[in-house]
Amino acid sequence: MTIKEVSEMYGLSRETLRYYESVGIIPSVTRKSNGIRNYCEKDLAWVELAAKMNRMELSIDIMHQCVNYCIDNGLQPHLPNHILQRHKEYLIMKRELIDETIDRLNEEIVPKDT
Repeated sequence: MTIKEVSEMYGLSRETLRYYESVGIIPSVTRKSNGIRNYCEKDLAWVELAAKMNRMELSIDIMHQCVNYCIDNGLQPHLPNHILQRHKEYLIMKRELIDETIDRLNEEIVPKDT
């Protein structure tokens, strides 16, 4: 598959796909003899993982941890539970901070006379 087709399939821009490949989030993609990317099933599995991580708004560092965990342990691309749990805890903490900020704002906002 071409980068254009993969981009459309997974909702990631071609630039994002190239970036993820350049930083190792998507391990080196299969190429034709002329150097053009030619995504095969193995590559698509990594792209799918990258797309999931992107939608979950994982940082590049956490994305690297996921990819390295899979590679180091000879596993298929997936999101390891321990990393997902850590990210969930982070999001809960972030939500609590946002809720506190909204509460403070609500206390400060003066209602308009209607």
